[in-house]
Amino acid sequence: MRTIRKRSPPSALTQWRAPRLPANRPDGMECSYDEMRGQQDVLEAVEASLLAEQGGLCAYTGRNIEPSKSAATNPRKVDFHVEHMTAQAHCAYGQDTDYANLVACWPRPNCGFEPSYGARKKGNWPSPDELRGCEKIAAVSFLRLLIVGYLLHARYPVSDSSAGG
Repeated sequence: MRTIRKRSPPSALTQWRAPRLPANRPDGMECSYDEMRGQQDVLEAVEASLLAEQGGLCAYTGRNIEPSKSAATNPRKVDFHVEHMTAQAHCAYGQDTDYANLVACWPRPNCGFEPSYGARKKGNWPSPDELRGCEKIAAVSFLRLLIVGYLLHARYPVSDSSAGG
């Protein structure tokens, strides 16, 4: 896995979030990911920015990802989804739209299959308790490279014998 140097959020996202974050915001102005997804211009700006900062690669696999090539596609199709580093269920208000919490990952949304690698459905995992005491980047990488070169999911512990030592 390579390091992603997060850039500043796109201005469309910053402008969309600003009136939704204060406690005294107008009724009906929620700062949630579902609300953001309903704003096509904001969603496309976020996706384009994530792709640019990641060099068009999935944050987990390094696989090439991109928006659909056809401008006539309606609704717009992409071969990736926006992944939350902190699970949405555990986000504080507005954190699920915080650009620092977002990365682009393969596979596309509602792809109809569960991939054997990449951004697999993880539900509400990891919980805040599982994150406690860990650096965020290490806690969300989910993978462990063993000395002998096997790549394993971090939730599945290995014995010393399987680690080559």
